[in-house]
Amino acid sequence: MGSFSKFFQPSSIAFVGATSDESKLGGRRFRSLVEGGFEGEIFPVNPRAQSILGIPAYSNLLEVPGAVDLAVIVVPTNAVLTTIDDCTRKKIPAVMLISAGFGEVNEQGQQVELSIVNKVRSVGGRMLGPNCAGLFSSAAGINLGGATVPEGSIALISQSGNLLLDFNLRALEVGLGFSRQVAIGNAADLDGVDLIADCLDDPDTSVVLTYIEGWEEGRGRALFEL
Repeated sequence: MGSFSKFFQPSSIAFVGATSDESKLGGRRFRSLVEGGFEGEIFPVNPRAQSILGIPAYSNLLEVPGAVDLAVIVVPTNAVLTTIDDCTRKKIPAVMLISAGFGEVNEQGQQVELSIVNKVRSVGGRMLGPNCAGLFSSAAGINLGGATVPEGSIALISQSGNLLLDFNLRALEVGLGFSRQVAIGNAADLDGVDLIADCLDDPDTSVVLTYIEGWEEGRGRALFEL
């Protein structure tokens, strides 16, 4: 498996902000994870729940027993930094930050994003997001997008979460499907170039489709060279 295997082939997933309320982001995405066929361990984290969809829940990440490969975070903006600190204490290698309210808002948010990335990287981890709408891995049975994804051999990397839904509907219409999907959001750490490079090493992917709205300095050149 490639360098980002903990995102696409984790053995365990902790979902911080899981809920059974499907009117919320955490509700839709947690249900799609549970029903997606993932065979590893799932740890819902919610301080106000004993269990969610029949799975025992924990009040915080530090209560989760054993190692966690991937942490999915869907909490209010003001609770993100505490959750990230818990991720670093557990040395979680892959973090998917769905929560928004950072670099897409103002310069101060960009500085907070940078501090989050530095914390995750300080323990050898990497991060998707913030403002990341979803992740799908056909090989691992992971669906963290909250919607139906047809399976196939196309990897989709998108800066827009809404376009994932459009591509899924179009794929269903024409009989195509996806090996992977990632909505990269603000791309404070991992960006389109990183993920495209990883997809090129994925044996289940034959086509890489990308929608990118902009590049940090030097990353357009990096894509060209890739």
